[in-house]
Amino acid sequence: MSKKKAAKSASSSSSIPSYPPPPTDDTYRVVAISSTSTRISVSQPDVLKLRGYPGESVIITPNSGSSPNLPTGLLSRAVGAIWPDRHLASGFINVPRDVATALQLQPGFLVSLHRPSPSIIPEAEKVIIKQTSGIPIRRIDVTLESYIRQMLVRSTYLCQDQRITVTYEATERVFRVESIQPDISDIVAYSITNRTLVTVKAPLKGLRTSINNVFSHIGGLDDQIRQLNEFVDLTLRTPERYTQFGLRPPRGFLLHGSSGTGKTLVAKSIAQSTGAYVVSLSGSDIVSSHYGETEAKLRQVFEDASANSPSIVLLDDVEALCPRRDGDVTEAERRAVATMLTLLDGISSKSASSDGDVASKVIVIGTTSRIDALDEAMRRPGRFDQELEICIPNAIQRYEIIKALLNNVPNTIPDHGIRTIANAAHAYVGADLYGAIQEASLIAISRCISLRNGLDGDASPCMEFLDLQKGLGNVKPSAMREVYVEVPQVYWKDVGGQADIKQKLIEAVAWPLHHADAFARFGIRPPRETKVNFISIKGPELYSKYVGESEKAVRDTFKRARAAAPSIVFFDEIDAMCSCRGASASTTDGSSSDRVLAQLLSEIDGVESMTGVTILAATNRPDILDSALLRPGRIDRVLYVAPPDQVSRLEILHVRTRNMALTEDVDLERIADMTHKFSGAEVVAVCQEAAMRAMDENIQASKVAMRHFEHAISVITPRITASMIEFYESFADRSGLSRVL
Repeated sequence: MSKKKAAKSASSSSSIPSYPPPPTDDTYRVVAISSTSTRISVSQPDVLKLRGYPGESVIITPNSGSSPNLPTGLLSRAVGAIWPDRHLASGFINVPRDVATALQLQPGFLVSLHRPSPSIIPEAEKVIIKQTSGIPIRRIDVTLESYIRQMLVRSTYLCQDQRITVTYEATERVFRVESIQPDISDIVAYSITNRTLVTVKAPLKGLRTSINNVFSHIGGLDDQIRQLNEFVDLTLRTPERYTQFGLRPPRGFLLHGSSGTGKTLVAKSIAQSTGAYVVSLSGSDIVSSHYGETEAKLRQVFEDASANSPSIVLLDDVEALCPRRDGDVTEAERRAVATMLTLLDGISSKSASSDGDVASKVIVIGTTSRIDALDEAMRRPGRFDQELEICIPNAIQRYEIIKALLNNVPNTIPDHGIRTIANAAHAYVGADLYGAIQEASLIAISRCISLRNGLDGDASPCMEFLDLQKGLGNVKPSAMREVYVEVPQVYWKDVGGQADIKQKLIEAVAWPLHHADAFARFGIRPPRETKVNFISIKGPELYSKYVGESEKAVRDTFKRARAAAPSIVFFDEIDAMCSCRGASASTTDGSSSDRVLAQLLSEIDGVESMTGVTILAATNRPDILDSALLRPGRIDRVLYVAPPDQVSRLEILHVRTRNMALTEDVDLERIADMTHKFSGAEVVAVCQEAAMRAMDENIQASKVAMRHFEHAISVITPRITASMIEFYESFADRSGLSRVL
């Protein structure tokens, strides 16, 4: 196979455009830039041509005739390790991103490779490097220089003017080799050993990474990042803007929201983007059972931050460190809260008296998923001055999160596929979506293994749309985990009869989701409903023996429903919690139920919007419901479900016997006539009892006969009496309820 054909074959397999072969045998054409590999990939024949071995270092030099767009003045060198790749044709190479960045290489450029001779490579005595891009390193010490030296020792060789990428303190930075000693002319590369002295010079003034680069791995939180970045930027870099107006720069920022929404990630990324000195601690880690140890740790943290200002103190799970003192807390926790308040006040007093002096540039960023559990004194101005809620993401934000998470995952999922997944992932937070992508990755790997009976060079797992869809189904949303109800797969076709009520439920539940534009066009709102997340509440479950706990349970239920919208809140046996006010004989019980009802009414049509939340309720005692609950604007549609008529009973029989083998003598219409005054559940029970009767006669029976149905009807007594029907119908007539037969 010719070089040209091999190049096209290799390129097409990795979606890389084909390039002409290199003009000479001692040059190589770059066909791809690898963001994951750290080696220079070459063909197996080229490894032999270079007289090297896999993993050996070579010197790579850009060719001046590689491209008319090659920048001038960049004919420096870099060192990289070669590795054979059987997919590459001779003369074509893939280079790692570090080398491409150092030499500003692009696919299609020409380079030269040659193996340095160890006999003429001197050992470097001293290497001086300087940071050229990335967040500036504030503290240059022995630890940093030792870390970089060990990294260079692993690379074996180093060239003058070479760019190297260093990941330090979880941040990627690029350095340039300014000089290597001894300075010997005509020396291409130097060997780096543990005896080499590495010196890091201060970074260039004004060096700062773009905010977009720092937060490129975070999706769906652009507004929160912008607000927090403005707060940190003004406080740390230009506090004089506050002092000019006689104001005290704010010193505390509190991020709160549900678990997994990205509070800690945003806080750490903001701290990383500033280049400030960062002290990070978790509230649960710093708490100690020994007397005075927690307070001492806190004072040490703030003294360290003040000594290295400008600095940021990150307090994760701050509610564990500063719980509400009016609750059940220990004396040690009270002392820890008091110490924390004193330290925060100390920062504020310094900022007020130092007029923006460097020593006062300390800010505190706290995160909590239980803001109600945090001591109220922590939230007053002068401590945590500003608060920002990171909410459960909506569909657009979920799309951005999934896009960001898939950046480094090989996948073939189209953009509309990502939007489909985002629209289906109601109530999923960032951590849930990350878990779903992990599940999808495992599914993709398993699929690849099963198809190819093991992974090899030709079998690279690639995530597909169905993998992500399955992965999403394997992860339950955090916002609904505590109240998640496994809803059975029941469809409208499985419901026999009740055509009118089915239609009205479709109008109330499905229409707002599928025809939202029509509601907006006519200027009407859906009657409190849409689809998907289902929260089932039984009336008695909300009651507590402690005063105020029942009302809090109602508030928490609707708070969770709003956060997980669109959602349905189903109150079964609603008469247990919404009976007529003042009807209870017990003063205590009556006042408790009255408070719960008042709280429920305020949640339904109170100040906070109920957009995207459905309220669905069921009761067999409508006469004891409070009339305020049934007025328009609260429970908008009130339906009386009467016992099924003959047509409805026949439809129920058709549905229940759909998968049941029947003998020819079975007459479903006659059975429907025989089950007059039977409820839907009782008609279903007739079918069940008939099948059991057939098995009782012969356990090997394959069909159910008419006599089995007749027996079932004779043993099942209808529970609906004439007086009950009369009661419900008279109540419906008095109340003006819609009648559904």
